[in-house]
Amino acid sequence: MSLWGNKLKGKIPLEIDQLKRIRKLDLGNNDINGPIPTGIGKLIQLEALLLHKNRITGTIPSQIMKCAELRELFIDSNHLEGTIPTELFECKKLTTLFCFFNHLSGTIPSNIANLQAIQWCKYRCNNELNAEMSG
Repeated sequence: MSLWGNKLKGKIPLEIDQLKRIRKLDLGNNDINGPIPTGIGKLIQLEALLLHKNRITGTIPSQIMKCAELRELFIDSNHLEGTIPTELFECKKLTTLFCFFNHLSGTIPSNIANLQAIQWCKYRCNNELNAEMSG
């Protein structure tokens, strides 16, 4: 489902977890605010989650790792804060991770090495992340 650039406003509905068979959710380039619902982890067939260029706040929910088929995660250009959850790096099929232009902080978890399929990973710009690996 692509709703990219439709000038959508408001929060991502909590009922998003009802879209059990969705493979792609593109809500990028809108005016969406509020947190990423934790129910996103119930979308076990989700391959692409594109939430970039919005006003999304809060933290990256660790439940995202339950999306075992996730290949693309674009959460850049929002107002996310906190650390990158270590659980995110358990998404074995993740090829693209963009989380730059947020307010993320902390240390990049050492299990980033688990992302063996990763091709694109951009996280540094405008974040306060320590590039040294922990562990």
